[in-house]
Amino acid sequence: MRFPSVASFFDRTAIRDAYTKVSLGKGQLDLFDDSKRDGVTVLRRVLSTKARWNPPLRGVVELAGASWILGNAYPDQFYGATVRKRHILHRSEGLCQFLTGNELLTAGAAGIRVYASKVWVKDIKDISTTSEQQSQYVVYAPMAETLSQGLYVRFPDGTLLLARNCLPTAAGFRALECSELEPTALTTIQVVVQRSTYDPVTETFATVAPAPIPAVVTRFLDDYEFRNEKMSDAFVGDLRVRLRAVDAPQVRAGDTVALSAVQFNVLSVDPRADGTLSLHIRPAA
Repeated sequence: MRFPSVASFFDRTAIRDAYTKVSLGKGQLDLFDDSKRDGVTVLRRVLSTKARWNPPLRGVVELAGASWILGNAYPDQFYGATVRKRHILHRSEGLCQFLTGNELLTAGAAGIRVYASKVWVKDIKDISTTSEQQSQYVVYAPMAETLSQGLYVRFPDGTLLLARNCLPTAAGFRALECSELEPTALTTIQVVVQRSTYDPVTETFATVAPAPIPAVVTRFLDDYEFRNEKMSDAFVGDLRVRLRAVDAPQVRAGDTVALSAVQFNVLSVDPRADGTLSLHIRPAA
């Protein structure tokens, strides 16, 4: 009997495509190493399959009722021939939403739904604006997905993250370095435009009445992008607010924002590629 056939005899774990639930054959899931209790390694396992086994297109499988993200595959050889393949797996927390700023602020927008996992890395303080701790995470997703920095990531447990960087890992996953946003980050604000707006229909100038606008409120550096040296520096209490451009087309520096009954001055307005505006705001004196 050939060695590959002997090894395949022990394939007893059913493999399914996590998205379509289509059967992909059977394989062997390695035993859990209890010595690895902390960090990313506790979420990693190895799947052994036949040498010619083909992974699903979106790179996520279902094993024993759990979803696993597929990383790199490495051959096991015997007498110079590949007899098995071993695939690095990362445990997924379920389907997550990856959204642009515009999608996050649009009711009913689903963005891209991808199986992903988050791993806490550290807590940091931005002493220039606040003394509160903020958690930093690395989000792992399949390499097959087109993801990038600047996306918002919403997990099934309600955690909302903002991706600051996106890079491939040595294990074959797509990693996004993220900052955790406050549970109250997704809120509404009122923009008070400090000038009259011309109406071409009535040929008159009128003051824009403030109305609630969906917004994402973050720490200053979470959503900061350097544009030029004339940009205002951050001070204690400064925040950044993301709005859809269609909701506040008249907003300019010098206008006022009302957030939780607190007045803020708009110092700058930065347009973003996803159709949103990022406002640098500071508490009014």
